[in-house]
Amino acid sequence: MSSSEPNEKSPAIGKKPTNDANASERPLGALESSSVYDFLYHDARRIAAFLAQFETYGVLQGVKAHESVGRSSATKATANAGIDFANLARGGMAVDGTVTDDERDAAERTYDPLWRNATTLLDYLADRDLIIRNIGEARISQFVLVTGTLAAFDVGMLREAWKLPAIKKAISDAASQQGAPDPSQLNRHDRKRAGARSPSKGSPETEAALELIPLLPHSVQGTISDNASTTWFNLREESMIISSSELLLKHGIGIQGTWTALGILDALPQVDQFSMEQHAIEQLIAGASLGGMIGQMSQLAMMTRLMLGRPPGCFGITPLMIFRQVSS
Repeated sequence: MSSSEPNEKSPAIGKKPTNDANASERPLGALESSSVYDFLYHDARRIAAFLAQFETYGVLQGVKAHESVGRSSATKATANAGIDFANLARGGMAVDGTVTDDERDAAERTYDPLWRNATTLLDYLADRDLIIRNIGEARISQFVLVTGTLAAFDVGMLREAWKLPAIKKAISDAASQQGAPDPSQLNRHDRKRAGARSPSKGSPETEAALELIPLLPHSVQGTISDNASTTWFNLREESMIISSSELLLKHGIGIQGTWTALGILDALPQVDQFSMEQHAIEQLIAGASLGGMIGQMSQLAMMTRLMLGRPPGCFGITPLMIFRQVSS
């Protein structure tokens, strides 16, 4: 399913919220939606940073609702009295009395708009046509909405595993097999020499990589793929609604369902040799601009990305939210 074509599984985004002086005071139910979203990732701070640019008075921190129910009743009583002292004096007295019974029940509820901020931002962006649904047509720093199958894995779980002898041997063997020649293309003498070489002993580059890997950044990584492209991103643990370990135990790496991510496009794929070489040159120039020893680390930075970062053929986004639409 391509994210560029709207369909029945795509989230219903596109309400028209108002943005006036009273926008931050509108009632909680003013932005009605027929969709219910199940959030897997929600970067509240970044969402608030963007939402504050649309609201007149900044981000709404709380909503208070007051309710009051009252009942009152009044009773009026009148009494007359007459006095006769042998017709010497005649007089009268009247007494009026009113009894009032007043009962009132009051309630105050305070609402946290944190989770509503996500859908509010979606509506604001859609209303202003700021969301690009086809990531292939988007430019760097634009909002994109990608929909497809989700995969996620916490690379941090492997930080200690790299040190295990069995893991080192498996990586060395895999690296040796990838660099080994095809036996069918060798003569008998060459096959004998290839067989005498220990497959578990990797090249110096492989050994250096194994020593380096535990020192590299380890984060939660994810991708959303459709028929046209794959989008790669990092996930911050504090913004995940479900922990990475729970996802791994329940689903493995691939997470069932159709998921949608709203994010900012900040990396384009390198789809051919020319674009990869151009990217390498850009990295070298960026490193040289820093100067000193840091400038000499450009090669290491590129190696780090290739080993534990975004694959060259993937788009890269900074995700704001990842969700799926709950169906009835």
